[in-house]
Amino acid sequence: MSEDHTRRAALDWRRILAEGTAIVLSILLAFGIEAWWSGSQDRGDEQELLTALYEELGVNEALLTQNVRIIEDQSALLRTLLAMSPGEVAAIPPDSVNDQILTLFRRTFSSELAVGSLNSAMNSGNIALIRRSDIRSGLAQYEARNRDVAEVGAAVVDVTVAATVALGRYPEFTEAVARLPDSRDVLVSAATLMAIRSDSEIVGLLSAKAFYWSLYATELEGVLDDLRAVRALIGAAREPGVR
Repeated sequence: MSEDHTRRAALDWRRILAEGTAIVLSILLAFGIEAWWSGSQDRGDEQELLTALYEELGVNEALLTQNVRIIEDQSALLRTLLAMSPGEVAAIPPDSVNDQILTLFRRTFSSELAVGSLNSAMNSGNIALIRRSDIRSGLAQYEARNRDVAEVGAAVVDVTVAATVALGRYPEFTEAVARLPDSRDVLVSAATLMAIRSDSEIVGLLSAKAFYWSLYATELEGVLDDLRAVRALIGAAREPGVR
């Protein structure tokens, strides 16, 4: 073999190695660009999801705060009514009965929260787009506690329906309740109110309702605590200017 042929063979190997290296680098660069683009898209989707959850939780925070206050006020009023003596019941002014007492006998009180964004993220698996595990855990805890609260709400409904049925024995009172909030022209007499207050079945049902209302308010406070905690985490993870 001549010296020139050996030199050309060596040069060919160098060219092949250079071309192979270029091809490998091109492939790696393409994969890198694709990975960067995919990661960029995922981060954008994550920010959109965080924003939707942040806004949804904000709506629920305002609703829950209002509902807890209403439930606590009604529960306290109901316990006060149940603790009154017959003379104190008879002394309740008619307007006060219509403005306050009647509202205690509404069929139910529910706290319907907005959960569209959270349920969609959970059911579709998009919750995995959220990189921070503390946010995912916080959302799961909030969602689980909210389900538990629904069971207490169902107990309130059951007791209220039973009390409503029992109150059917007092047409004057049930007519006024049925016409809420425009019931001022159907005044409940002191005699009817005293009869209701002395009815052991109704008193028992209303006592149970007062208990479940108090429990409901406590459970909703727990939901609020979880909501505020995870919303603060989401707020910190959102990029400025993302809508």
